[in-house]
Amino acid sequence: MRYTHRLTKSLVIAALFLAAPAYAADPPAGPSPKAAKPGQVDPATPPGDLPGIKKNGGKEPGKADKDTPGKEAGKAAPKEPPKGIAVLQPRTPQERERALENLYALLATASDEAQGKSISESIEKLWSTAGNDTVAVLMDRAQAAIVAKKPELALKFLDQVVDLAPAYTEGWSRRAYVYFSQTDVERSLGDLRRVLALDPHHFRALDGLVQILRDIGQKKQALKAARQLYEVHPHWDGAKKTVDDLAREVEGQGI
Repeated sequence: MRYTHRLTKSLVIAALFLAAPAYAADPPAGPSPKAAKPGQVDPATPPGDLPGIKKNGGKEPGKADKDTPGKEAGKAAPKEPPKGIAVLQPRTPQERERALENLYALLATASDEAQGKSISESIEKLWSTAGNDTVAVLMDRAQAAIVAKKPELALKFLDQVVDLAPAYTEGWSRRAYVYFSQTDVERSLGDLRRVLALDPHHFRALDGLVQILRDIGQKKQALKAARQLYEVHPHWDGAKKTVDDLAREVEGQGI
């Protein structure tokens, strides 16, 4: 679904209330492993919240800011970078899905890279919510095995995750990354496609799919996935250039 409509105030409020910040290290290219947090599945990126919304810096129109020297009455205050706000974890799967839907809408229309990054971090935090203590422990152990460079052990834990929670996208996504790191392209592709069947807006899975399809010479399919990635996350690093490059190779545009 393409989110091109103008976001309403209620949509923004809903997303801010239900989403949560992400908090782990940004992984290497492809489907990504993430640092673990005790008792909880980890996301893939460092902390980040949705930008807060302020009007006129909280002052009444036309009045000078008494606390800021040199500010004249009626003059707009300098633009400040987006600031995060405290948000709540979704309490039910329905709230989680609604929050993701709203956040994807915000992400597709983010005004700049900083806002896109902040929104995507909150999305990744929601991705990581397992909703099952056993799955969370298995994901933690899989991540520990990945860090210890024991991919076979990591795969054993991740096989259990996808068996116990086949609708949990991060189990498939993490396993796809391990397969990718082992150059098992066929299995990595299979898991990435499973992630996207569950969540077509999963931008990390789309990025991994583009990379693999491009590497194995399926450039037409890579272009299709790259365009989908750019639609979902227009500020994803390199997304626009990848679309342009593949379009020239596949369709001859710009030649």
